[in-house]
Amino acid sequence: MKTVPQNYPTHKIRQTGPERQSRTPFWRCSLPLTALLTAGCSDILTPGGDTLTTANLLILAQQPGAPAPAEGSFYVVNSRVSTHSVVHPDQFNNSYLTVRFPGGCVSQVGGLAVGAADSAVVTVRPRQGSYGMTLLPDDLTLTDSCGATATFTFGRYGDLSVADRSSTYLDRAAYAAALNIWREISPTRWQVVPGSGPSGNDAVTGMVQSGGMYVLAAPR
Repeated sequence: MKTVPQNYPTHKIRQTGPERQSRTPFWRCSLPLTALLTAGCSDILTPGGDTLTTANLLILAQQPGAPAPAEGSFYVVNSRVSTHSVVHPDQFNNSYLTVRFPGGCVSQVGGLAVGAADSAVVTVRPRQGSYGMTLLPDDLTLTDSCGATATFTFGRYGDLSVADRSSTYLDRAAYAAALNIWREISPTRWQVVPGSGPSGNDAVTGMVQSGGMYVLAAPR
């Protein structure tokens, strides 16, 4: 797929067909009054599972000296599948991240509807020194359950020694087995994305739900 220059406007929408109406997903907290008196909404079980603060996550680091993957922009085209790969710029272009958008995924960008025959520019910004990404624009809205995914691959450059900072895991292999993709749902608070789990050797796949920040991590 052709890569768009990094300085390309991230709110660009290419409209070639009729627009459609959509719903923007939102988070709700619905608890009995007694529960509300003892727990905040951000600390309770939600459809994606428990939420944790950044301090309570062990984000998988990259090994020292790992070639840094580059930011990239590309078109997500609603009329077909759109895939973008992010690699380490080494001799073999080892994979860091792949994002995949089935047709019809993009609902809105910047509050503007994206039609079934339209496309939008999306930017993937890798997390420096660790495994994660910022998906831009922040106000990218995807169609509910459209099946967009992200897959992080860490076999070559993942630094599993971060597990040594916690007594939770018996060894580094146990930490690797506990890795999931987490999305920032409010400042410094994260939640496992739907469908997160192992995907082949030394890889984890999960659903992309919207623009924003995602990390590959396990509870501390």
